[in-house]
Amino acid sequence: MKFISVDQSFASCAITYWEDNKALKFTVAKTSSSWVNNPNKKDVNYFPIITQQIDFVVNNIYNAFIEHNAEYCVVESPAQSGFGTAVASLKTLHRAIKEKFKLEGFEDKFFDITPTALKAYARDYLPEDMQTDGVLKSGKTKKIKMEKKHMHLACKLAAPDGWLDNNTVSNGGGDIADSFWLGHMFYHKMLKGV
Repeated sequence: MKFISVDQSFASCAITYWEDNKALKFTVAKTSSSWVNNPNKKDVNYFPIITQQIDFVVNNIYNAFIEHNAEYCVVESPAQSGFGTAVASLKTLHRAIKEKFKLEGFEDKFFDITPTALKAYARDYLPEDMQTDGVLKSGKTKKIKMEKKHMHLACKLAAPDGWLDNNTVSNGGGDIADSFWLGHMFYHKMLKGV
């Protein structure tokens, strides 16, 4: 069974390609506004308006799904508690991806995973001594807040050898790690109910 897992954003959209439980490869598509001060990075696609960025990212994800002959596409749902322009843009991007799959007849092949569930799942792959951060007043162990650096480290421990070589958290490795975890969780936790 083939599927893709996607950590979608405008700056760095990471797609991991899977066959069963095996992560085969990843790609990263980067976009930015052409109105930035110095739009000359060769690996970035520049667009004058955000709707063009949305179209590019949506089509990139959909084309990956088709070209991989994937049965499923799993993405991270946007955080529902956030506010502001950036959060609104990510919610719009998520909706556009979902609508594209619906329009093309693949609505039942599109799945979301919440950021909270994803982080809790990935936390279990860290060494036990790194999963906690003290004790709460109730006496229960306080779990660490999974930040990009934790997701990246957990991915280094669980992913195929060399998966994150040359990809640090600051140069897109965090997005690649999130994309990996989306697929890993989908395969191990969600497919049983599909």
